[in-house]
Amino acid sequence: MPYDSAIQFTRHLALQMQVFQNQSAYLEAPDLRPDNYLHLTPENSRRFRALPLWMSLVAYGRSGVRDMVERNVQLAKRLGEGLAASRGFQLLAPVNLNVVCFALTDVVGDAEAARDGFLERLNQHGAIRCTATRYRGQPAVRAALVNWMTEEKDIALALEALRTCRFTAA
Repeated sequence: MPYDSAIQFTRHLALQMQVFQNQSAYLEAPDLRPDNYLHLTPENSRRFRALPLWMSLVAYGRSGVRDMVERNVQLAKRLGEGLAASRGFQLLAPVNLNVVCFALTDVVGDAEAARDGFLERLNQHGAIRCTATRYRGQPAVRAALVNWMTEEKDIALALEALRTCRFTAA
């Protein structure tokens, strides 16, 4: 699924159009039709975001999309298990969906600076990309699995990159 895809269902089309209508002189007058997106969303000049989502649903069906989501959740759990079993990392929250939140352990000095240096090395490494976050006030790292093509072998590569970059000198 494309990251910024969206679908919206409403029983109140007239209210939605009333809220989002744009009565600029250069735009057509509002016309209450479900396919008139110009007056149904906050953005009136945007790409057709729902099309890739619709095509994915047509191509893979509900069960196919469900399989993709479930696979990412399972792979995130595997990544979390791998980090929990690795020196230098601590899971900060249970992996219930597709996001793994973890911190660096055995840090000498400023934990935030250590995290930022680690992320710079990791993201320059190029195998995976993670982002900085905070969890209950603690500097943390966030890995989100969102690609439908991610496989078990990618988790092994990710863990290798994480472990390598964790103990590489800054």
